[in-house]
Amino acid sequence: MKRDRYHAFLATVIKRAGRFLLLMAVYFSVSLQGTAGVISGTFTPLANSPANLTGLTVDPVNGYMYAFGVYSDQLYRYNISANSWSAISTSPEWLQETSLTKLGDNLYCASITRGDLLVYNIPGNSWSAISAPDSDNELYTTNIATDGVNIFVILDGFENAKFWRYNVNAGTWTALAPAPAAQDWGGLSYFNGYFYFHEGNSSYG
Repeated sequence: MKRDRYHAFLATVIKRAGRFLLLMAVYFSVSLQGTAGVISGTFTPLANSPANLTGLTVDPVNGYMYAFGVYSDQLYRYNISANSWSAISTSPEWLQETSLTKLGDNLYCASITRGDLLVYNIPGNSWSAISAPDSDNELYTTNIATDGVNIFVILDGFENAKFWRYNVNAGTWTALAPAPAAQDWGGLSYFNGYFYFHEGNSSYG
């Protein structure tokens, strides 16, 4: 299978000297055929974040990145064009490992320390919470993603692999086909009609 050349933008966070160093990699002329691939590019150091971070998510429309401090209630924003960080809000409570996804004017926050979904409204600088689907399925997850219309989560825990869709307009949860295995931490991403899921602290991925 051959894929044409494309430009890809990648922003990643690397822990260094007790803080996180933001690196930007712009890749050019990527060509893949079968299992062979050639990737070329360079990393450029950008401004250090003010704290260790978790749950980095990107707002490509407005040119921002958002992330939580690890073991913290502090939400940070990175201005891509200005190459600068700022603390913009504090969540209702202290959070541990956290994942974020942005849909519309809101950031949706899933954390292993909470059984519900936190929502941060960016223009209003205000917080609210969305209850878990039912009392037996508290979220406690770091797996959250959006397809641009709805919010999707996979429940945390070694015995759960339930996949849920949250309709932001109707305010309702819908159970979907479960993931192949339970997960602990891990990650969930959406691209071009598919969700990509990694279990995390286990052999399944």
